[in-house]
Amino acid sequence: MKLAYLVGGQVVLDPAVVDAFCARYPAVYRAFEHAAQRTGLPLAQLLAGRSSDDDEPQEGDSLGAVGQAALVIGLSDSLTALGVGPHAVGGVSLGALTSSCLAGAIDRGDLFDMLHHQRLVPPLPATARKQGMAVAVVPAHMDPSQFYGEDRDGVYLAVDHGPVFGGERHVLVVGGYVDALQELIATAPSEVVRLIPAYSGAFHTPLQQHTNEFMKQFVAGIPFLDPEVPICSPVRAGALRTADEVRKLFAENYVTPIGIKPLADELAVRGTEVAVELGPGFPQGVSMGSMRQIRITHPDDLEKAV
Repeated sequence: MKLAYLVGGQVVLDPAVVDAFCARYPAVYRAFEHAAQRTGLPLAQLLAGRSSDDDEPQEGDSLGAVGQAALVIGLSDSLTALGVGPHAVGGVSLGALTSSCLAGAIDRGDLFDMLHHQRLVPPLPATARKQGMAVAVVPAHMDPSQFYGEDRDGVYLAVDHGPVFGGERHVLVVGGYVDALQELIATAPSEVVRLIPAYSGAFHTPLQQHTNEFMKQFVAGIPFLDPEVPICSPVRAGALRTADEVRKLFAENYVTPIGIKPLADELAVRGTEVAVELGPGFPQGVSMGSMRQIRITHPDDLEKAV
């Protein structure tokens, strides 16, 4: 049976669920230990997903990204110990980077280092327009493109999760200036669009060019390898098969809009029968076509993939 691993974007992890995974699967705890040793972050803070209350937003974002990557890597290691492995991998946003690690294209220590390095991105001037992100859950009868683009100055498509629950809704994440996002919320139908408080930047949009330029310097020093299994791209049709292609994905990550469709299409072309979502990060009900989908968001879920 052809099985693929999928990894979602960054979300706030539930510390109780993390503790439960660590208690049942030692490989998950070891991945968090490795992340703590590599980055110097306190293990307790990584497991809890937060540090002190007065952290800068970049500090919290970085710590959360390292912790989520550690969880996914630990889940993959746990499945490996049970004799399970993927014939392909893929993901969106943070998940695209982490899936590259699962494919052997970047060492896990280098991934932890890179995610931790994000905390050093210089902040924009205090006078700059504030940035943020919002999720739009669009009813089937509405055109999703009306929520971003030329008719929505300062609002950009960031992540297109596509149809969910059989097509009754279409989920988008848009990024932009906070005032533009608030205007979008005010003019959209009730409860269709809401801000995502966890994000302090408009990631996967042109507004993050400063972050992209800063992180490019770090990415240039990472010794990428050709993937051991194909990495299905969330950017374009096809799969990444060389170190240079993976490096380009990392180098352009912060300003490039992404989506589920090219990833799902490539998995289908490769004959994938089962898509295993490692950890949280995808919306409920996201469609992967005719593939059987297994979501591992709780320790009881992991054995479903065996």
